[in-house]
Amino acid sequence: SNYTYTVTPEKPGFIFTPRSRTILVRNTDVDFIDFTAEAFAGATISGTITGGTGAALNEVQVSIAGEKGFAESTSTDQNGAYRFAGLELDTYTITPSLPGYSFSPAEITVRIESAGDIEKSGNDFTVISGDQLFVSGYVIEDNTPLLGVSVEIVDVLTGRAALPPVKTNTDGLFGFYGIAPGTYRIRPVMRGYGFEPLARTVTVFGGGVSDVNYQAVQGHYIAGKVSNVLGVPSLYDFTISLESSQGQALAQKTADLMGQYIFMGLEAGQYTIRVTGEGYRTLPQSRTVDILVSGREDMNFIVYPICPMVFLNAPMSGAPGDEVSIYGINFGFSEPTTAGSGVFFGTSDELSRVKADVVFWSGFMITAIVPEVQGLVNLWVVTGDDSCTNDPLISNVFFIDESEEDTNDDSTENSR
Repeated sequence: SNYTYTVTPEKPGFIFTPRSRTILVRNTDVDFIDFTAEAFAGATISGTITGGTGAALNEVQVSIAGEKGFAESTSTDQNGAYRFAGLELDTYTITPSLPGYSFSPAEITVRIESAGDIEKSGNDFTVISGDQLFVSGYVIEDNTPLLGVSVEIVDVLTGRAALPPVKTNTDGLFGFYGIAPGTYRIRPVMRGYGFEPLARTVTVFGGGVSDVNYQAVQGHYIAGKVSNVLGVPSLYDFTISLESSQGQALAQKTADLMGQYIFMGLEAGQYTIRVTGEGYRTLPQSRTVDILVSGREDMNFIVYPICPMVFLNAPMSGAPGDEVSIYGINFGFSEPTTAGSGVFFGTSDELSRVKADVVFWSGFMITAIVPEVQGLVNLWVVTGDDSCTNDPLISNVFFIDESEEDTNDDSTENSR
């Protein structure tokens, strides 16, 4: 019988030339249908996926499907890269997916035809739309983008990584996509570098947050936090000083709004850090650290006032003759007897202050009688300590209710 046949050899790890042969059989055997075999470890298809800002996207699922039935999936790494290896000669379709996002192009078709065509790179995708949240920013060194910085994102509420770390691209850009609403701590890390700020805290809700930027400086670093006894960052302008092992002053800083400070670009060696602020002491008084192979970020200080501080008075209004309780710290165990000390009602102008009679005095609470003053005033607790030049550092507000005073006067007059 006369038939036409297609002969296609297959064996794992090899490719054949030609890939197939068509044979016409006419009532006799056909010999010498030959093929040349060549060892073939498989082809590779790779690419990257970036966000709308150009930042690499990690943890994007990428699927590959071949016409011969091969199927597999992987996820992009912290550089936004994906790779499929060991692929046979075939035509493949590459498709990325991330909940809430669409990509351009939606898919890419790649054909692997021969052993000389085994590296198929540059199959890249870009996010074109999405309703999920993101955080992005830049890492810069002397106005130059810094490539390859690992950036971490931690959920402040749980203390756990919200997503795996990503790395900055050639533009110094990084990005986290598909995160849930919340507050996150974003921190860059790279051996041999310090970053300012050390970390940033951002709240993401109803959209993305961009320009979460950092300045990188090559060298070792020393960082820490200045807070009060409750662990709350202090808003007072404390001076943080850095000294060499010989006591030489090297640099000074003030903490940011989160109480954080950092000294960067340091050589290996021993350093001492001190925190000073008028009317305050620190725990510890200083910290000495040896920097050998990496930076230190646990050089923390607790600050506490040595002068009286008024936190609250109750009530916050009243008439002369009423009692008011004053709450705070560092009042002393008993009412001071030195000239100019005591409880005063008035303004920052010392000449306006009127001294009040004291009913009760303790280290954290004072009960006093409202003196003859008018309008909106402050409550001042003065111990007379010469080191408290700005007594007190914090004062509270009290409103003199003159209408109540007039009513009391009228009642007294009528009773006569």
